[in-house]
Amino acid sequence: MNETINNVHNKVLLIGAGPIMIGQGSETDYAGVTAIRTLLKAGCEVVLLGGNPALLTAAEKAKVKVYYEPIILEVVQKIIIQEKIDSVLVGFGGQTALNIGYYLAENRDQEKDGCRLLDVSHRVISQIKEKTDFEEILLANNLKTPAGKVVNSSVAAVDFGKQLPFPLVTKSLFALEGEGVLIAYNFDELMEYVARGLALSPVKKVRVESSFAGWQEIEVEALRDADGQTLIVAVMENLEAVGVHSGNSILITPALTVPKEQQQRFIELSRKIMESFQIVGLANLQFAYDPFSKEIVLLEVNPRFTASAVLAEKQTGLSLAETAVKLALGAKLTELIDVSMDQNGLLVSDDPGQILMKMPRFDFAKFKIENPHSHTLMQATGGVITVGYSFGEILQKGMRSLKNPGFGLGIKEETMARDFVSGAHLRAKLINPNPERLFYIRLALKRQIPLPEIAELTKINEWYISQIKILLDIEKEISTYAAYNLKREILATAKQAGFADGQIGALLRTTAAEICRLRQSFGIIPQTVIKKAALSQQELYRFTTYAEAGARKEGGLNQPKILFLGASSHGIGQGREKEGGLIRGAHAITDLGYAAVIITPLAELLLQCNDSQLTHYQEPLTGEDVLDIINLEAPEGVIGQFGNA
Repeated sequence: MNETINNVHNKVLLIGAGPIMIGQGSETDYAGVTAIRTLLKAGCEVVLLGGNPALLTAAEKAKVKVYYEPIILEVVQKIIIQEKIDSVLVGFGGQTALNIGYYLAENRDQEKDGCRLLDVSHRVISQIKEKTDFEEILLANNLKTPAGKVVNSSVAAVDFGKQLPFPLVTKSLFALEGEGVLIAYNFDELMEYVARGLALSPVKKVRVESSFAGWQEIEVEALRDADGQTLIVAVMENLEAVGVHSGNSILITPALTVPKEQQQRFIELSRKIMESFQIVGLANLQFAYDPFSKEIVLLEVNPRFTASAVLAEKQTGLSLAETAVKLALGAKLTELIDVSMDQNGLLVSDDPGQILMKMPRFDFAKFKIENPHSHTLMQATGGVITVGYSFGEILQKGMRSLKNPGFGLGIKEETMARDFVSGAHLRAKLINPNPERLFYIRLALKRQIPLPEIAELTKINEWYISQIKILLDIEKEISTYAAYNLKREILATAKQAGFADGQIGALLRTTAAEICRLRQSFGIIPQTVIKKAALSQQELYRFTTYAEAGARKEGGLNQPKILFLGASSHGIGQGREKEGGLIRGAHAITDLGYAAVIITPLAELLLQCNDSQLTHYQEPLTGEDVLDIINLEAPEGVIGQFGNA
């Protein structure tokens, strides 16, 4: 397709995110790499400020000029003058870059120096983050948002708080994701949290607003061009309810528990919001949804690339970062997108049966925190993405990816020990969000606590509780057999539900190797599914499945292969420095005439595998999963030094 790219953007400054930290993860490098490639293809000269190993690897390869300096306003202004920058891109470096865009527009006269924000205007940032005219715009379009007010002192917060019932939410403006976002249940907490939020806010402002804790949290990824055309890319749902930071929650796409008619409402509302704020490019919209009253409330609008966009890319095969950059350069959606949409106006996946999950990783053990719980502050140090055809399959893949000792939900010593917890302790674990709450839900089901009661205690949709019960029922059925008389259909059902050989072996008091031999004798082996790009049909990644819906093997590689074991998940002490080495090593292998096959459940390597003839398996790094892929791909060797422990 011909693209109308505005050629006035000759020299673009891309603002990176700076250091990877909790609340601002590797999705920023992921987006930055795409932005660099897209800008260069459009004929722009690119200058990069701030980067990490993955982003710097791409910048070095493309011979992009990099400034290794702090990401602060004074440095940005110096670079603009020194490099004669005419455009600045701020939507791909997390909240850090977005803040710079706001400060830059506040402190520069773009009419005088000719430099402008390319993707997000100062007006949009002000309206969304400072809530300037925010409520008025939404009310004019019959959209509901939490009642609230921006304050600059604890006294002002208390005065406003008297007008609303508790609990109240405090949000520190322009702070990193989750910082300064707290739920106050009385005036003492309100004063304390506002004071804390003011200290964290770069602009010394805090918004106090009504709380919708306990409602379902729904996310929408949307694209819009300068002509007002909008494409709704994905409707996703968080497993945890509002009140837990979305980065601390499992995120699932498509939204499995939201009825089609309600999804249509989210699509229509998202279109109105994109139009109301005149957003050009990509935005992440977060809603609170009451499945009983069907009421919908807009919580947040993030006019930038977020971690949720990575999951939407995986689902649809559409590069959101690339499309957003092209829209910022002046292209139109009709020129860029030639894909089908369903009757609701939602982008159609090439395999509607696929389900994807983003599962967070926590490192509380590194700090010896007793009874850790999840809340409004971002705590996850990283995460993994899994793909499959049932909730059980992707859930158990996710747990294996996080190196769960039981290779899934249950069947491990720590889980068995929970069988002895008291009823009061169990209820507390169900009520208070925590990294191991799914295991306590499993324990509650074993104790025959009714599903509606568990759903009420956890505020997790009852359908998901029922899916965990299905896994528990499969465990019970397997336990009635021994390895010698286990029926083929029962073993096939367990594998389709994501059970690892080790889990099944523990239930049958035998080894994983014995279960592996048994299933292979039954002809139960995983198949490869290839996910392709929505537009180019280029291969994006592969995954394996036992589901009949995905039981097909496609496109084997004809040349000799070397298998690379990537990182399992990012945590403290297991960072992203290995990614650059992994990609360089894979390229070195391809230069020698081999095909490079990479296994990792991380999303961040997907982008770098594109455009580079690397094959990426989106799979856990356990012995069983790796051996299955070795059997499927038959590599000549395996390299493991670029992964983590």
